[in-house]
Amino acid sequence: MIPIGPLVPSAFLDEKEPTKDNSFGGRSQTHIFQPSNDCVEWLDSKKEMSVVYVSFGSLIVLSKVQMEEIARALLDCGFSFLWVIKEKEEELLSYREELEKKGKIVKWCSQVE
Repeated sequence: MIPIGPLVPSAFLDEKEPTKDNSFGGRSQTHIFQPSNDCVEWLDSKKEMSVVYVSFGSLIVLSKVQMEEIARALLDCGFSFLWVIKEKEEELLSYREELEKKGKIVKWCSQVE
């Protein structure tokens, strides 16, 4: 996976079983957002290091221009992608049909699974 945006601190990734760590989005933690259960399955269907992961977290707010630039870049990059978009930002998204042919768009996805 090729990440874009703020990521989980590497200390969480160094754990042998990061999904058991509830302090940063582990399975048993109550989620603020409804997780997309098929993210991991979709990722598992892709070749290793072939997916661009785009997520700017809960605090970053993107403009329509920024969303369009990211969308165009994802369409042109030649990689599959997993793009996490907040519900409020979905209305700013252009090229949705084209994007969904090349990648997956979700409202929330765990970074530690």
